[in-house]
Amino acid sequence: MRLPTVVLCLPCLFGCAFGTTVDFRRQTIGLAAYSAAEMPGSFRLGVLDARGEAEARVGTSHALLPVPWPVMTESAKSLADDTTVAILSGFERTKLPAHRVIIPASNSVAEARRAVRPDRGDVGFLFTIREFWVRTWLATSFTYDVLLEVLDADGAIVASAEAKDVEPVGDYDAPQLAGPVFTRLLTASQIRAATKRLTQRSPGAAAAPMQLPAEAPAAREAQPITPGPVKRQSAAPPKCSVEQVLKMKAMALTDEQIRAACPE
Repeated sequence: MRLPTVVLCLPCLFGCAFGTTVDFRRQTIGLAAYSAAEMPGSFRLGVLDARGEAEARVGTSHALLPVPWPVMTESAKSLADDTTVAILSGFERTKLPAHRVIIPASNSVAEARRAVRPDRGDVGFLFTIREFWVRTWLATSFTYDVLLEVLDADGAIVASAEAKDVEPVGDYDAPQLAGPVFTRLLTASQIRAATKRLTQRSPGAAAAPMQLPAEAPAAREAQPITPGPVKRQSAAPPKCSVEQVLKMKAMALTDEQIRAACPE
């Protein structure tokens, strides 16, 4: 009876080596190529699960027998939800403002693009997961096919990158599955260049000289009036005495000249 017991236990042992759940929320995504100083805009992030699988199912575990056990997300939430949490955590560590856009798996790619369309000066990131599958049967493999598109304020795709491969995974290692995939996509040269271009602010025009607003009539009237220098009027020349008039006549001056010199 021992042999059948051991045979029956082996599938469980091999299945539990990797586990029947994967926690994609704690995947580490590196954004060392991003800088808030170089990319001053904000980001709209959306993940579309286009696999056609149950949203929380991420693989199968066969162990030694060809009977598959489902591998699910540890949170029991959708794959799109868990991977979005991991991506947002990467942006938070880099001090970059990012806003999550929830995209139902039933949405089309066109609908998803419209959902992540950013404002002017910002960036929209749409991740489309076409395949994301962990498979364990004596050994564990990870198959993925993910597309990243960068969208501008007009909804146009200005850059894209694709990650597609099948990689072996150590059964007894803490699996970093999504982290390297999304890191490779986000740090692709064309993605980073498009992001920097979209977030660059055009230099502002030179500031015009500031003009003071016109004062209201009441304000002008209320201002104190500073008196100017008083102009002194020249005093009228004094009248001439009789002796002076006689002397001027003796000098043969006419009456008009005498009146001009001695006004009355």
